[in-house]
Amino acid sequence: MRIGIGITAWRRPEYFTRVIDRLARNNGVEDCECFVSVDGGYPDAQEAIDKLFRSSGIAGEIVLQEENLGCTDNTGLVFRTLFDNGADAVVMLEDDTVPAVDFLHYMRTMLERFRDDERIFSVSGHHRRVHRRDPAAPKAVEVCDGGDGWTRVSINLLEHMFPVEPASVGKGRGDAAFFREGFDCLGWGTWRRIFEEIGPGWFGVLGARLRELPEGEAFLDHVTVASKGTWDFPMDKYWRRGRLEVAPDLSRICNIGEHGGMYNPDPEWHRRNVRTEIWMDGDEGYFGSFELIPGPSSPADSDITS
Repeated sequence: MRIGIGITAWRRPEYFTRVIDRLARNNGVEDCECFVSVDGGYPDAQEAIDKLFRSSGIAGEIVLQEENLGCTDNTGLVFRTLFDNGADAVVMLEDDTVPAVDFLHYMRTMLERFRDDERIFSVSGHHRRVHRRDPAAPKAVEVCDGGDGWTRVSINLLEHMFPVEPASVGKGRGDAAFFREGFDCLGWGTWRRIFEEIGPGWFGVLGARLRELPEGEAFLDHVTVASKGTWDFPMDKYWRRGRLEVAPDLSRICNIGEHGGMYNPDPEWHRRNVRTEIWMDGDEGYFGSFELIPGPSSPADSDITS
């Protein structure tokens, strides 16, 4: 299977260097085509990110955008470019999603295993595990236009972006994966069959209480399509169409973006809503086969076992 690795970046070389360092230590990265798009607006940061990638030893292409495309269009550009270049599957990272050293082993294993399974929409490398649940959490998501062409998130209307189920408290199994409903945008991958469904239709949205909205065509009745909105809710609510996601019991991704992100208002919000405390950190990963187990949010009627 020919796998492309896409990375979107913006203005945070201090985070990008940690992402690219871990990716370079993954077995099999040399067999993948890598494409990086650094969004416009911060030329000094772009230059720093360019130097970091070119000195990483990872083969691939990096493009420094002259204009600011926004998260949605920049992500769509990378996604589309890799498939247009002939990839059978694409793995997507961002400049603050640090992969474990066995991230590509896990992703390749699952992408090959479920390549032709129409019940599966995506493979996620992320599973938010924490030492204990935090009962303090705002309640809803609103993504709106700030009036100056930039997306704003109301801190008073945010909910947990990556909710923690009771079974996700404490240590997980490095040799296990499970199925869940939904779509997780932190370190994910999918196949050409999904790309062909989306085609040129990739889009972002602005709207309130996005997680509570209906799925399918009805989703569009409650949002405003916007290139500088959020693209992950359309992936979940519009494109997924009831299909499942494969996720690791022990996360292969850690989001470190406490500062400078469009959707992380401050470090405390990041700690409560995004940070993964327990993941496959360190220099040793797991490189064996994976057992499929019941997950903390697996659908009760899921009978996928192969």
